[in-house]
Amino acid sequence: MLAVEIHRGGVLRHQSLQAPCGERIGAFAAAAAVGVPRGDVPAVCLLEFRERAIRLEPELAVQVDEVGFVSQHARLPGLVRRGLHAQRTALRSVAQCMDRDKYNFWRSAVRKRLQAFGFFFVALSTPLAMAAGPSLGAHVFLGQGEGLGTNPAVTPAMDTAPSGSVLVAFNAGYASNQGAPEDTYQNRWKGLGGTEVYADYGDRFDVRAYVAVDARGGNGHALSIAKPGEPKGEISVPFVEVRGASRVQAFAHSYADPALVVASKSITVDGPATLLAFWWGGGGVKQMTATPGDGFTLIDSFLQLPDESGVQGAVAWRQVDAAGTYQVHWTAAPVQGAALWIMAIR
Repeated sequence: MLAVEIHRGGVLRHQSLQAPCGERIGAFAAAAAVGVPRGDVPAVCLLEFRERAIRLEPELAVQVDEVGFVSQHARLPGLVRRGLHAQRTALRSVAQCMDRDKYNFWRSAVRKRLQAFGFFFVALSTPLAMAAGPSLGAHVFLGQGEGLGTNPAVTPAMDTAPSGSVLVAFNAGYASNQGAPEDTYQNRWKGLGGTEVYADYGDRFDVRAYVAVDARGGNGHALSIAKPGEPKGEISVPFVEVRGASRVQAFAHSYADPALVVASKSITVDGPATLLAFWWGGGGVKQMTATPGDGFTLIDSFLQLPDESGVQGAVAWRQVDAAGTYQVHWTAAPVQGAALWIMAIR
């Protein structure tokens, strides 16, 4: 039997379950078993609810509604440390007549706390265990202005997962600074697609994408790019981690002509994915905005350039839970052309 009471993201334990007649039938985290008409079931310990990790014993009543009724007995795996699936159910009256397999644990003390502090219950319904999908991890953006750069260009350090991540990085700037990324944990980096050359600069500037799969990580994770051609030249280097991922399933890149709104190419995924989009403006301007649409959120940017100039760029992210075809539109002012990337990581 599982009673979960939540207040502002925290789990309150040791809540007693009580039958209609007043008979105590077990403590939330203390009893070894909880009695039900069809036989005892082991007690349940809920661990790290906010991190979506749970431990379930072999048998469990799997639904708790908003007013505290626990319903039908079901069988679940012995040990689960996966994503927690929770949904709210329709509100029922406390005075509603209950059948023989339901127990009312809606005590007056709980009701008073609900009224005073805004407690609520959620329904835990089968399946409780869902495979964890990819998620956005740590991310930074290095922007060095013209004449202010260093060789190598080194990003600020960030804390990444020890394993199980995909890392993405870009080298945007002088074409002669062709160094591939190197990082603190010596991951193997590969180019992702071809190079996009900036228009109207005589092939002097371009953008390249790189990816490292099955990446190692940890504290103080930094990335560097050698700059043999223009050591002090402008360069922009975003460095993004996607956790719980193993591959780039799809990607596309293109160069959009100047317009107020520019659109990336479309990509298709066959399941939940973390989408990343990159905007690399080509205009000779120093102050600008770049805003993603289509459900994407801006996470990093270098749009207010120093007086010496720099390479403007922006990074956006979207989490999708289903298969589909996706693209991103960017609204930028002043109007300018842009190199665009979109990728799906699973």
